Amino acid sequence: MLDFQNQECSLTLKEGVEHYRAYLMKNGKKVLDDQEGSLTILSHDATHVIYGLDTSLEEEQMLNFWVLFGATYTWKEIMAYNGREEVSDFTKDILKEVGLINMVMLTIRSIIPFFQVLRNLRSKKKKWPFVCLNELMEISVTSLREEYGIKILTPEERDVKKIHWSGSILE
Repeated sequence: MLDFQNQECSLTLKEGVEHYRAYLMKNGKKVLDDQEGSLTILSHDATHVIYGLDTSLEEEQMLNFWVLFGATYTWKEIMAYNGREEVSDFTKDILKEVGLINMVMLTIRSIIPFFQVLRNLRSKKKKWPFVCLNELMEISVTSLREEYGIKILTPEERDVKKIHWSGSILE
């Protein structure tokens, strides 16, 4: 379990993002960088931290629920992330390797976590900004979760059957 997957996480958001990226590198995964003047990748990585989710396909799906219903964003910001060549290629590679049937099964298995996210959204005080502001980076994850009313999913709520593929992190 990653430090930021505890509701009470004393790391600052910046430290949480560094922890998240170290976890990726330790597992041989590429850490994307933002293009000049963009905060798209940093913002996406910060959502993993603030919502306490890893990079499994299932938890990426849970993150999509959190962002879609619990964050402020513009479609331009979402498309800036999804439009990155690395992200687009990654998505194509997953679909090619895992297959459409497994992706449909992933969606079906995500129904319960979807309702758990919706339940937790009721306690939100305000929406998380998808484009992460620099001043938030120095605040503890716990304080930010309290300020925004974010109650992350428990390990049991995140525990769904995982699809294993070449990009899986097995740790």
